[in-house]
Amino acid sequence: METQVRDFWPANLAIIDVLAPVGILREQAALLGQKTKNLVEAEVTTSTHHDGTIMLQFYLVVPAMDHYRYRLFSVNHGAELYPLDIYFGSGPGPFSKAANEQDFISQLKNILSSEKTKRVVGSLLAQVQQ
Repeated sequence: METQVRDFWPANLAIIDVLAPVGILREQAALLGQKTKNLVEAEVTTSTHHDGTIMLQFYLVVPAMDHYRYRLFSVNHGAELYPLDIYFGSGPGPFSKAANEQDFISQLKNILSSEKTKRVVGSLLAQVQQ
């Protein structure tokens, strides 16, 4: 007697209508190198925690300074991507939470265009151009 395998998985399992935070960050990292003629670049690293949390770290990298790295911010999220926590600066808790993709994009825009980010990138550029 044959045993029939029953498949309970949906046919559209891989279809998701949201951009992953890592993709959004990598896109912005690539744009920084273009804007600074690769004098200051950005890199996104990914790591996982034992509790299943995914941590994305956004680094500014200066190739001419022995690949100096400065962590600008980090993002933590679970397997479902959103909501996520954004850590910017040296405070004890999350800078903010993003409930969805649009909220994350809005907050990322604020971080990348902030005065602090402009000061850090400007300082790094000044050191390389001297």
